Amino acid sequence: MKIEFVGPFVEHAARALAEAAQVPPERGPLTLTLAAPVTSQDLTAIVGVEGDLVGAALYGASLGAVERLSASGVRREEVEEANDVSREERGERALGELAQDICAAVGEELAQAGHRCELTEPRIVRGAGVATTGIGPSLTVPLITPFGEFHVCVGIVGGAEGTLRSV
Repeated sequence: MKIEFVGPFVEHAARALAEAAQVPPERGPLTLTLAAPVTSQDLTAIVGVEGDLVGAALYGASLGAVERLSASGVRREEVEEANDVSREERGERALGELAQDICAAVGEELAQAGHRCELTEPRIVRGAGVATTGIGPSLTVPLITPFGEFHVCVGIVGGAEGTLRSV
């Protein structure tokens, strides 16, 4: 795992959260694990990466943090359109939209750096401790905002390295 692979996923998440909160998030203590990424929050958006790079990026937050993000006005349209669904479903929609925005920017940056890869649509998972299948190691970066804590967990390697490790 190289910082050039991890950096864009964390940096674009921090930018999106800074835009929503009007202040940059603080970074909490980093956690490096040798295993594939595991969910750590109430709601997690999982984005797969294939091609020159292989692995996954997870964007997780508590339901309360996602609700506060939605209520901030940045995601108000999604909340208003979702008034007929449960608060968990509204949270899932808001986190999914945030992850899509982040991944669009990440995809552009990786392409500009010469990495040909595909990022999957975010899939939302409820609950902490859900293991993903994929490549280890993974790095988790907490981003602390006025809305609450958001966790970015990235487990991505170069495609050839991922092929060798998954055999």
